[in-house]
Amino acid sequence: KYDKASTFSQGLAQVELDNAISFIDKEGKESLSVDYETVGAFVQDLALVEKQNKYGFINKQGQVVIPLAYDYAEPFSEDLAVVKQGELYGYINKQGQVVLSPQYQYAKPFSEGIAAVQQAGSFGYIDKQGNEIIPFSYDDASAFTEGLAAVKENGLYGFINKDNELVIPYAYTLAKPFSKGQARVLQGQNWFNIDKKGQTVAVD
Repeated sequence: KYDKASTFSQGLAQVELDNAISFIDKEGKESLSVDYETVGAFVQDLALVEKQNKYGFINKQGQVVIPLAYDYAEPFSEDLAVVKQGELYGYINKQGQVVLSPQYQYAKPFSEGIAAVQQAGSFGYIDKQGNEIIPFSYDDASAFTEGLAAVKENGLYGFINKDNELVIPYAYTLAKPFSKGQARVLQGQNWFNIDKKGQTVAVD
């Protein structure tokens, strides 16, 4: 019936027919038709939309809640969304108010109360008030999950805790976030899973 269909998120699934995007509920009824070039899934009751390279957010009734005024945006995470104005990144809340003004070279979504951001070429972590929690000393940094985050130094990734202690040494060319006690990592040409002690885990 549809050219494209996504999985359900917050009770709605995005479908596409003849380049027209709409949302259906679990009974298959069309609940919302939208006129945007890109539409994200509903996350925390809002969907990210894009038209003519400007980004904003709509609610489940299709109303624009946050105007399409940003050069880039990410979906909401922990009630804040990354937005870009010009060359700088900041954060807004679900009312569209600027919580942390665009001031970072790059910014990633909040997770476990803190977010990785880039200033002067280096990554560190801030809290929701913009306070520095972990110093800006890394070449790359990912979101905290299960209390650990992958960070990059001298071309390799390891994992730190929220006290900025290196828990798993720098040994990986790529590292994915922890989930259910394990993280997927790349060493040389080989992907494998490690536990929170950095030990290799056999995958069934």
